[in-house]
Amino acid sequence: MSIQPGDEKQELNFAYLQTVAARAGYAFNIERQDYGIDGYFREIIHLPTGKYTASTRALNFQAKATVNSEFVGDRAVKYTMQAQAYNKR
Repeated sequence: MSIQPGDEKQELNFAYLQTVAARAGYAFNIERQDYGIDGYFREIIHLPTGKYTASTRALNFQAKATVNSEFVGDRAVKYTMQAQAYNKR
């Protein structure tokens, strides 16, 4: 059984984001509802008691995945997307 190419890209994108978040010491959560936010990151805080907890502040994100992109300069990535997807929120 295979999944649709768009779903495969999305799942690989989330796996990459989770890896980066873990390496940086952040919690990573995915929102499965379609409200214009795909998930959020939260900083992991080391408490004086020795325990760890997630910060109450969250950085929301909407992830985009593509195989049709190009690098512009050192840090910019250029790709085409439909205006409807960009203006969703």
